[in-house]
Amino acid sequence: MRPSCSQKFNSLVRRTAQRRGCRLAATVGAVALFAAAVAVFIDVSPAFALDKPPGPTADQKELIGVIDRLRLAIIVLLGALASLFLTIGGFRWLSAGEPGEVEKAKSALKAAAVGYVIAALAKVLFDILYAVVFGS
Repeated sequence: MRPSCSQKFNSLVRRTAQRRGCRLAATVGAVALFAAAVAVFIDVSPAFALDKPPGPTADQKELIGVIDRLRLAIIVLLGALASLFLTIGGFRWLSAGEPGEVEKAKSALKAAAVGYVIAALAKVLFDILYAVVFGS
């Protein structure tokens, strides 16, 4: 039995949507990875500070080291989880046959985007933590 015109059209629309979804997922992933890489190297320091505060004590330096290692671990974990969700979302989108499956794929891609944003903002959030703890 030959497929009808509407079946051919629906198949074409689904394939086109899947290709667009892949391109969208790849673009979002690339932008998020770039933003995370930039955020890791940005040093947020107040430009208005004229006087240098006294340096941290030995105990504070140890705490700063612990917080830096914790920040790095959180960035790595968030990046890995976001990449996992991006992969799962892309795979779900490609293999989606029903609209409900496409929605699940979209939610996985949104979760990946949120994970990349949080990973990118981790440096800023920990700089705020430094300011609160050490008052500088």
